[in-house]
Amino acid sequence: MTLTIILICLIAERFLLEHSHLRSNRWFTRYCQWHQQQNLPEWMQQGVIGLLLLLLPPLLAVAALQHLFADSLLGLPSLLLSIGVLLYALGPQDLDSQINQYVETAEADDTEAREIAREIIEDEPPTSEPARSQAVAEAALQQANRRTVAVLFWFILLGPLGAILYRLATWMPQSDQAAQDIDFKLNTRQLVIILDWLPARVTAFCYAIAGSFEDALYGWRSYQERRQSE
Repeated sequence: MTLTIILICLIAERFLLEHSHLRSNRWFTRYCQWHQQQNLPEWMQQGVIGLLLLLLPPLLAVAALQHLFADSLLGLPSLLLSIGVLLYALGPQDLDSQINQYVETAEADDTEAREIAREIIEDEPPTSEPARSQAVAEAALQQANRRTVAVLFWFILLGPLGAILYRLATWMPQSDQAAQDIDFKLNTRQLVIILDWLPARVTAFCYAIAGSFEDALYGWRSYQERRQSE
């Protein structure tokens, strides 16, 4: 059933690429703002406890729906919930289109290429080539994991709860609270790193299998040697 849901969502997502607004995170932004306005004690806003208190309500809502729909109407509501949550958690932007747009504009329009690079990297890109294209290539690997592979990984492990957990975790570093509280931002980024650890290695392994495993292994060993020498 899990594989069927994943296939349905990956096919359906191709029709939603031009409707990314349907997967907007504005509700989560408003929820974070509301949570921040509650004037909770400092110890309830920081560290692991702060992250848990922020994530718990939406996660409990999804878990409650999972439990409610588990055995009703031959599992059809549960199936629809899984499809809806996974579709919402994927993407929302099309990485292939962004990369193609960057390649097309890289030599023709430096301003537009820099803007597309900023969207892919999610930070200010290098101002000159080839550093900018190298940064885009590295970010594309990270985005492939973050937009698709990691979502599917946690969906396979935990169902809809895992998919929405991962997506909410990636949104938290962009919240107003993260912008105002550097410790909170560091904690949210650490959570994303933890959730990314296994899926990122699965992504790397898949690329190695699809390409040259020997070259990939050599690159990995070279990277480890550079890290140890630093």
